[in-house]
Amino acid sequence: GYVPSKADRITSLVSQQVDLAIDEGDIILFTVDAIEGVTPLDREIADSLRKNGKRVLLVVNKVDNEKREQVIYDFFKLGFERIFPVSSIHGRGVAELLDEIVKLIPEKRLEDVEKRIKLAIIGRPNVGKSSFFNRIIDEERVIVDEKPGTTRDAIDTDFEFEGEKLTIIDTAGIRRKPRVRTDLEYYTIKRAIGALLLCDVAMVMVDGSV
Repeated sequence: GYVPSKADRITSLVSQQVDLAIDEGDIILFTVDAIEGVTPLDREIADSLRKNGKRVLLVVNKVDNEKREQVIYDFFKLGFERIFPVSSIHGRGVAELLDEIVKLIPEKRLEDVEKRIKLAIIGRPNVGKSSFFNRIIDEERVIVDEKPGTTRDAIDTDFEFEGEKLTIIDTAGIRRKPRVRTDLEYYTIKRAIGALLLCDVAMVMVDGSV
């Protein structure tokens, strides 16, 4: 999530990743909270996105029932034409949002995604997967920190090597079930395994210093 304060290293790196994602994205899903309403931070992000000139779909999350749909009109003050009320927990409105996204993606881009070879980097926490990922694509695309568990989700980036189109996927560290202590870690591991099942090539990374 975007955080305006950049007092610490991790927060600063997260903000850099958000800016990079906006620059690289064809479509921006600007997600806001129906319960909290329009916040000063929402206004700040909206101003930044309008200056960027990218196509933005305003997604109002936590619209769990018809009664909450009444609050979405307040979000028009953020200055975007289309608003999509959704409930990520119950799945309300998600199909309509996905249909709109598919309409906006050029057909050529969809064909390009299908042709790419997917390479997933798999391994236990803190073996250097994210550092290797950044080295391969030659940019600081994912956050690297000495603290284990910095990568919480599977992150993919397109690149080319010797004329071959590839998608490289950085994944969260995988540990044995008895060592998984939180629900968050359980789901990050589940996403990593999902990336493993969907990839064409899996690279298992280990720590050579141990």
